Amino acid sequence: MKLEKEKIAKIKSLRREGKQVKDISKIIGIPYSSVYNCIRLPERGYSSRHEYLRKLAEDKGISIYEYFKKSARRRIGKKENRELSLLITTRLAEMRKTQRWLAEQAGVSHQAITLYKKGENCPREEVLEKIYSALNS
Repeated sequence: MKLEKEKIAKIKSLRREGKQVKDISKIIGIPYSSVYNCIRLPERGYSSRHEYLRKLAEDKGISIYEYFKKSARRRIGKKENRELSLLITTRLAEMRKTQRWLAEQAGVSHQAITLYKKGENCPREEVLEKIYSALNS
């Protein structure tokens, strides 16, 4: 997620006030990872998330491509991702609705729903609630 200069300034201001990353994320309404990338990575000496991931891969003795593949396999293997995947697949079929319909209901892109359905990503809590609500109707 690319942040606007105003949001970056707000993040840094809240950090100077002593706020934690999770609190800043909730206050501004952006993902935790975006706040973390803006605050914690520079504090740890990294200029970008890519640089950080490259270092993690290097420490493990693998290429960044291999690192991404392993990360994806771990996400797909998570129980909660498999359960959400099954729920989306089953309920959409029962309801005779499309992923695009579910995306509109949840306020996300149809590509995001595809990733949830494949088990490759897990939505934020507020999106998850909208998905549950839509699939429960």
